Amino acid sequence: KDEPTPAFTFTTTKEKLVFVNTNDIYAGHFFELTAGKYRILKKVQTKYIAAIPSTNPLIAGTSAQFILDKPLYFIQSEDGFTKIPKNAKELAAAMPNKGQEILDFVNKNKIKLNREEDLIKLGTFLNQ
Repeated sequence: KDEPTPAFTFTTTKEKLVFVNTNDIYAGHFFELTAGKYRILKKVQTKYIAAIPSTNPLIAGTSAQFILDKPLYFIQSEDGFTKIPKNAKELAAAMPNKGQEILDFVNKNKIKLNREEDLIKLGTFLNQ
């Protein structure tokens, strides 16, 4: 987490992975959905659940596993690093210089802020 690695692109999926130091719990590697002045970033996190041994020979224990959490989406701009909320009004309030434009675009194009395809459209619009 402390030493940034250069951005790289996966050859098979063409996904770009970049390092962003946010100076909080989200610092680390992100998938870059859109590049430009307003970057849309996706943070993928997993939880580790340790194995639970069997307490009784008749009852099976559970094996260790990784559980994938819902991805978190962020907008990185010159103004800062903003987590994308579920509500378009909250996003407009977090970005006051483009607030009304964002509301108009989201309402006109029926953008849902929890769908990756729609966030790519939003990122393309913001970078115009």
